[in-house]
Amino acid sequence: MSQEDKVLKYLSQINPNFICDDCLAKSLNFSQRQTSNMITRKLLADERILKPKRRCYRCGKNKLSSSYNTKKSTIENNCAHINHLDDLLSIGFSKVGEWELVNEQLRPRNEKLKLAKPTLYAFTLKRKIMYVGKTRRRLYKRMNDYSRGYEGQKTSHRIHMILKEMISNNHNIEIYGLHNEMPLNFGKFKINLPAGLEDNIISTIKPIWNIH
Repeated sequence: MSQEDKVLKYLSQINPNFICDDCLAKSLNFSQRQTSNMITRKLLADERILKPKRRCYRCGKNKLSSSYNTKKSTIENNCAHINHLDDLLSIGFSKVGEWELVNEQLRPRNEKLKLAKPTLYAFTLKRKIMYVGKTRRRLYKRMNDYSRGYEGQKTSHRIHMILKEMISNNHNIEIYGLHNEMPLNFGKFKINLPAGLEDNIISTIKPIWNIH
Protein backbone atom coordinates (compact mmCIF):
# COMPACT_ATOMS: atom_id res chain seq x y z
CA MET A 1 0.00 0.00 0.00
CA SER A 2 1.41 3.39 -1.03
CA GLN A 3 1.74 6.27 1.42
CA GLU A 4 -1.07 8.10 -0.38
CA ASP A 5 -3.34 5.07 0.03
CA LYS A 6 -2.44 4.86 3.72
CA VAL A 7 -3.40 8.50 4.21
CA LEU A 8 -6.69 8.09 2.34
CA LYS A 9 -7.56 4.94 4.28
CA TYR A 10 -6.81 6.60 7.60
CA LEU A 11 -8.81 9.73 6.72
CA SER A 12 -11.76 7.60 5.68
CA GLN A 13 -11.60 5.80 9.02
CA ILE A 14 -11.69 9.01 11.07
CA ASN A 15 -14.19 10.78 8.79
CA PRO A 16 -15.78 13.31 9.37
CA ASN A 17 -12.99 14.43 11.71
CA PHE A 18 -10.13 16.69 10.59
CA ILE A 19 -6.46 16.06 11.39
CA CYS A 20 -3.40 18.30 10.99
CA ASP A 21 -0.21 17.20 9.20
CA ASP A 22 1.75 16.88 12.46
CA CYS A 23 -0.78 14.50 14.00
CA LEU A 24 -1.23 12.65 10.71
CA ALA A 25 2.52 11.98 10.54
CA LYS A 26 2.47 10.64 14.12
CA SER A 27 -0.60 8.49 13.49
CA LEU A 28 0.91 6.84 10.40
CA ASN A 29 4.49 6.69 11.75
CA PHE A 30 5.93 8.91 9.03
CA SER A 31 9.47 9.91 9.94
CA GLN A 32 8.91 13.57 8.94
CA ARG A 33 6.00 15.97 9.05
CA GLN A 34 6.99 17.05 5.56
CA THR A 35 5.98 13.62 4.25
CA SER A 36 2.36 14.01 5.33
CA ASN A 37 2.35 17.64 4.17
CA MET A 38 3.50 16.70 0.65
CA ILE A 39 0.98 13.86 0.41
CA THR A 40 -1.99 15.92 1.61
CA ARG A 41 -1.10 18.75 -0.79
CA LYS A 42 -1.13 16.32 -3.70
CA LEU A 43 -4.40 14.71 -2.58
CA LEU A 44 -5.94 18.16 -2.20
CA ALA A 45 -4.85 19.11 -5.72
CA ASP A 46 -6.57 15.94 -6.95
CA GLU A 47 -9.68 16.88 -4.91
CA ARG A 48 -9.53 13.59 -3.02
CA ILE A 49 -9.45 15.32 0.36
CA LEU A 50 -10.49 18.62 1.93
CA LYS A 51 -7.94 20.77 3.75
CA PRO A 52 -9.46 23.92 5.21
CA LYS A 53 -8.47 25.57 8.49
CA ARG A 54 -10.20 23.45 11.13
CA ARG A 55 -9.73 22.17 14.66
CA CYS A 56 -7.57 19.02 14.61
CA TYR A 57 -9.43 16.29 16.45
CA ARG A 58 -6.20 14.96 18.01
CA CYS A 59 -4.23 18.00 19.20
CA GLY A 60 -7.14 20.41 19.33
CA LYS A 61 -5.26 23.20 17.49
CA ASN A 62 -7.00 25.31 14.86
CA LYS A 63 -4.85 24.89 11.74
CA LEU A 64 -4.92 23.50 8.19
CA SER A 65 -6.33 20.00 8.67
CA SER A 66 -7.29 17.20 6.31
CA SER A 67 -10.52 15.28 6.01
CA TYR A 68 -11.69 12.59 3.60
CA ASN A 69 -13.67 13.99 0.65
CA THR A 70 -16.62 11.61 0.51
CA LYS A 71 -17.89 13.26 -2.67
CA LYS A 72 -15.11 14.38 -4.98
CA SER A 73 -17.39 16.96 -6.55
CA THR A 74 -18.24 18.52 -3.17
CA ILE A 75 -17.00 22.10 -2.84
CA GLU A 76 -16.73 23.50 0.65
CA ASN A 77 -17.06 27.27 0.95
CA ASN A 78 -13.96 27.65 3.10
CA CYS A 79 -11.83 25.07 1.35
CA ALA A 80 -8.51 26.57 0.24
CA HIS A 81 -8.42 24.99 -3.25
CA ILE A 82 -11.31 27.06 -4.66
CA ASN A 83 -9.95 29.61 -7.13
CA HIS A 84 -10.36 30.86 -10.68
CA LEU A 85 -7.66 31.19 -13.32
CA ASP A 86 -10.05 33.20 -15.49
CA ASP A 87 -10.00 35.97 -12.87
CA LEU A 88 -6.24 36.37 -13.39
CA LEU A 89 -6.47 36.12 -17.17
CA SER A 90 -9.05 38.91 -17.16
CA ILE A 91 -6.60 41.36 -15.55
CA GLY A 92 -3.70 40.66 -17.88
CA PHE A 93 -2.06 37.40 -16.80
CA SER A 94 -0.88 35.09 -19.59
CA LYS A 95 0.97 31.81 -19.77
CA VAL A 96 4.74 32.25 -19.93
CA GLY A 97 6.00 28.72 -19.30
CA GLU A 98 5.74 25.45 -17.41
CA TRP A 99 7.86 23.32 -15.12
CA GLU A 100 9.70 20.17 -16.14
CA LEU A 101 12.14 17.64 -14.72
CA VAL A 102 15.26 16.95 -16.79
CA ASN A 103 17.58 14.31 -15.34
CA GLU A 104 15.90 14.86 -11.95
CA GLN A 105 16.65 18.59 -12.18
CA LEU A 106 13.73 21.01 -11.89
CA ARG A 107 13.65 23.78 -14.48
CA PRO A 108 11.18 26.18 -16.15
CA ARG A 109 10.59 25.84 -19.88
CA ASN A 110 9.65 28.63 -22.30
CA GLU A 111 11.59 31.40 -23.99
CA LYS A 112 9.00 33.97 -22.86
CA LEU A 113 10.41 33.70 -19.34
CA LYS A 114 13.70 35.26 -20.47
CA LEU A 115 11.86 38.26 -21.87
CA ALA A 116 9.47 38.78 -18.95
CA LYS A 117 10.18 41.81 -16.77
CA PRO A 118 9.74 42.01 -12.98
CA THR A 119 6.17 40.94 -12.43
CA LEU A 120 3.49 39.14 -10.48
CA TYR A 121 3.38 35.42 -11.28
CA ALA A 122 1.30 32.33 -10.55
CA PHE A 123 1.72 28.55 -10.70
CA THR A 124 -1.32 26.56 -11.77
CA LEU A 125 -2.40 22.93 -11.78
CA LYS A 126 -5.36 21.93 -13.93
CA ARG A 127 -6.35 25.62 -14.13
CA LYS A 128 -6.29 25.93 -10.35
CA ILE A 129 -4.13 28.67 -8.90
CA MET A 130 -1.71 26.94 -6.54
CA TYR A 131 0.75 29.74 -5.77
CA VAL A 132 1.09 33.50 -6.33
CA GLY A 133 4.27 35.56 -5.90
CA LYS A 134 6.02 38.70 -7.10
CA THR A 135 9.57 39.57 -8.05
CA ARG A 136 11.61 42.72 -8.67
CA ARG A 137 14.01 40.78 -10.88
CA ARG A 138 13.55 39.30 -14.32
CA LEU A 139 11.05 36.49 -14.02
CA TYR A 140 13.44 33.79 -15.23
CA LYS A 141 15.89 34.73 -12.46
CA ARG A 142 13.20 34.27 -9.81
CA MET A 143 12.24 30.92 -11.37
CA ASN A 144 15.87 29.84 -11.08
CA ASP A 145 15.54 30.19 -7.28
CA TYR A 146 12.78 27.59 -7.36
CA SER A 147 14.85 25.41 -9.70
CA ARG A 148 17.76 25.27 -7.24
CA GLY A 149 15.70 25.18 -4.06
CA TYR A 150 18.50 26.12 -1.67
CA GLU A 151 17.58 25.21 1.90
CA GLY A 152 18.73 28.63 3.09
CA GLN A 153 15.92 30.21 1.05
CA LYS A 154 12.94 28.92 2.99
CA THR A 155 10.12 29.73 0.56
CA SER A 156 12.09 28.79 -2.56
CA HIS A 157 13.08 25.46 -1.00
CA ARG A 158 9.51 24.67 0.10
CA ILE A 159 8.04 25.42 -3.34
CA HIS A 160 10.93 23.57 -5.02
CA MET A 161 10.06 20.42 -3.08
CA ILE A 162 6.36 20.72 -3.90
CA LEU A 163 7.02 21.29 -7.61
CA LYS A 164 9.40 18.36 -7.81
CA GLU A 165 6.92 16.05 -6.09
CA MET A 166 4.05 17.13 -8.34
CA ILE A 167 5.98 16.79 -11.59
CA SER A 168 7.40 13.43 -10.49
CA ASN A 169 3.77 12.30 -10.26
CA ASN A 170 3.05 13.49 -13.83
CA HIS A 171 1.26 16.71 -12.90
CA ASN A 172 1.67 19.61 -15.32
CA ILE A 173 2.46 22.86 -13.49
CA GLU A 174 2.09 25.97 -15.64
CA ILE A 175 3.58 29.43 -15.04
CA TYR A 176 1.55 32.61 -15.62
CA GLY A 177 2.81 36.18 -15.46
CA LEU A 178 1.14 39.59 -15.29
CA HIS A 179 2.16 41.84 -18.16
CA ASN A 180 1.06 45.39 -17.57
CA GLU A 181 3.24 48.09 -19.12
CA MET A 182 0.81 50.94 -18.38
CA PRO A 183 2.40 53.34 -15.85
CA LEU A 184 0.27 54.09 -12.80
CA ASN A 185 0.82 57.15 -10.67
CA PHE A 186 -0.74 58.77 -7.65
CA GLY A 187 0.31 62.37 -7.93
CA LYS A 188 4.05 62.28 -8.49
CA PHE A 189 4.38 58.82 -6.97
CA LYS A 190 4.66 55.73 -9.14
CA ILE A 191 2.46 52.82 -8.12
CA ASN A 192 3.88 49.28 -8.15
CA LEU A 193 0.89 47.35 -9.51
CA PRO A 194 2.20 43.80 -8.83
CA ALA A 195 3.06 44.67 -5.23
CA GLY A 196 -0.37 46.17 -4.70
CA LEU A 197 -2.18 43.19 -6.20
CA GLU A 198 -0.28 40.30 -4.61
CA ASP A 199 -1.71 40.47 -1.09
CA ASN A 200 -5.24 41.05 -2.38
CA ILE A 201 -5.10 38.13 -4.82
CA ILE A 202 -3.73 35.78 -2.14
CA SER A 203 -6.31 36.82 0.46
CA THR A 204 -9.15 36.48 -2.06
CA ILE A 205 -8.16 33.28 -3.88
CA LYS A 206 -6.21 31.59 -1.05
CA PRO A 207 -3.78 29.50 -3.19
CA ILE A 208 -2.95 26.39 -1.18
CA TRP A 209 0.83 26.64 -1.64
CA ASN A 210 0.78 30.16 -0.19
CA ILE A 211 -0.79 28.80 2.99
CA HIS A 212 1.59 26.82 5.17
